[in-house]
Amino acid sequence: MQVTLQTRKITNHSMLKPVTDKKQKVQPSYNNSMELSNFNSLGKSLVSFAGTGDSLNLSEKSIDQLKELKKIYESNQNKFEKNKSEAQHNLDEYDNWNDSAEQTAYKKAADDEIKAKGLSTFWNPFQCKRIREKHYGVYKEKKDYIDYLYRKREVYKQIVSSSSASESQGKNLIEQIDLIIKQKIRQEGIDGVQQTINAMFNKVGGLNSRIAGYDYEKDEITKMFVEPLAKSIDDPSVKVPAAVLLYGATGTGKTTFLNGIGAQSKDFAEIRDLSLDTVAEDFINEIRRQVNDARVRYLEQDANGNQKKTRTILLINEAERFLSMTPKEATILYGEDVFDDMDIEYMENYGHNANYINKFKTLLDTCSEPPCDMEDKTRAALTIFITSNYPHLIHPDLLSRDGKMPFIAINPARGKNIEAVIKHYFVKAEELVEKIKILDDINDIDNLAGISSKAKENIKKMKREGRLDKLVIDSENIPYDKFSEEFKPTMKKGAFSNDCYRKIAEKACNMFLEDPSHTFEYYFITNLLKEDAQKTLPNGVVIPSGRDINPQRYKKFISIYNMLAPADTNEKSMLEHLEKLGVIDEKAKKRLAYIRIKEASELQNLEEKEQNGTITEDEQSRLQELRGEVVQPDTDAEDD
Repeated sequence: MQVTLQTRKITNHSMLKPVTDKKQKVQPSYNNSMELSNFNSLGKSLVSFAGTGDSLNLSEKSIDQLKELKKIYESNQNKFEKNKSEAQHNLDEYDNWNDSAEQTAYKKAADDEIKAKGLSTFWNPFQCKRIREKHYGVYKEKKDYIDYLYRKREVYKQIVSSSSASESQGKNLIEQIDLIIKQKIRQEGIDGVQQTINAMFNKVGGLNSRIAGYDYEKDEITKMFVEPLAKSIDDPSVKVPAAVLLYGATGTGKTTFLNGIGAQSKDFAEIRDLSLDTVAEDFINEIRRQVNDARVRYLEQDANGNQKKTRTILLINEAERFLSMTPKEATILYGEDVFDDMDIEYMENYGHNANYINKFKTLLDTCSEPPCDMEDKTRAALTIFITSNYPHLIHPDLLSRDGKMPFIAINPARGKNIEAVIKHYFVKAEELVEKIKILDDINDIDNLAGISSKAKENIKKMKREGRLDKLVIDSENIPYDKFSEEFKPTMKKGAFSNDCYRKIAEKACNMFLEDPSHTFEYYFITNLLKEDAQKTLPNGVVIPSGRDINPQRYKKFISIYNMLAPADTNEKSMLEHLEKLGVIDEKAKKRLAYIRIKEASELQNLEEKEQNGTITEDEQSRLQELRGEVVQPDTDAEDD
């Protein structure tokens, strides 16, 4: 406990009570041990300020922590100021004491009072004696206090001298804290600008911060995987999918989704990427190695001997390189005229036989379940997240494995997604401009990555001329709905990929910072229109648009999407009726082939479960439906 030094000031004599018993000694309300405790408790914390500062690692503390620490030190400084003032006052009291003059003064005061009252020592001896004792008592109390100050004068000298040193050291540490706070504020300003640039141009963070729009897709991924993954940490019985497939045209953002999933799940799982150098021949062995590593990771113990239960997410890009069918298998499963020449060529280069596919299929059966021990070779708490541009080439037995590999389409942005994607870049550009404007040292702009040299020079020039307020982006008052209508995907023009929107935003931002005589909106739309305009290739071929997902690729995606979409009620019977009438077109033929093969694969899986005795009631009903068996309703209750 810290105690504030308390002393009695003798300058206000009216506060001193007269002595009624000449044997009574006046004791000041002062405690020597308390004074020394007070000095030690405060002094030790401040005398060695320099060492204290080193041990605190001030540079590692946050700005808020440093500000709080500064308040504590300033408070201690104020206490030392008060102690020093009071100790110096007591030393001055002792040095200014004149005992002879005080005795003369109290005797004169007594004589003056006796005379004023018309008393004499002969006729009024007792009254005169009491008056003299009263004035002597005043003198004696002052004299006792001065004697006390005499005994304590070395302590007061120590407080005054040590407080002076502590005051200087304390001020130095407070100045040091102030300097670090300023440095941190400056660095946070620089980091804030850089983080905004990264968020705008390079994409960072989880699904929501990294990806604008696509609310349905993000919600499906969260419900399907991220939430179960988080819950499985406390409840290992929670079912987590063995694999999830994201598919779409090149540039639609599948890899961005993949990275967002990894970032969002990093607190619950270890993220691993399949090496880009992995070849098809080594794929199964590499997956097995990852499964083994994941099992070890899950069973690893912490310092207290408890299992860490760390799950693993394996990220795989372009899964069709490892999991596609051969042309022969595709023909057997789907029939003729389902796949085009490009599909056939791809399967010829990357296709695998059924034995290879079955090995991967077996891994999916249990790899996501938590292992019991290292001998539990089939379980590893591992989920595989994969992307594909050509998911229709992946063996259908994998895509219909009873929820083992659910798949989600990542479409080229259209409608509200276009609005959300473009608004994201307008908002980030506005944040960037506002953060640049409040940088204390505008020369820090030179250290930023992602801004052109010309833009940096113009920003510094505007800062020197006091014109940075001219840099304004109003992201709220933009007609985003016009973008969704003007630049929507079409079969004739194709579509813009999300990556293309990002590059256009990056270019527009630099152009605006280089020359703000036009608005950011103007530069963005101008560049977007240039990309959307008709172009002539170097070989002289004219293409209707510069959209990076050209019409051919967009049509291919739509074809794949239509083929893989979940079947509607009675869709199969309707298509079979068209086939019977001989009026089925190519698109409907591919769709019917896919539904048939998916049902055939589903039938095979359910029959395996029936044979193994692991089939549920719902699955049994579905099995009978696929076999064409009539399920008789339970009429017992009605008969009763």
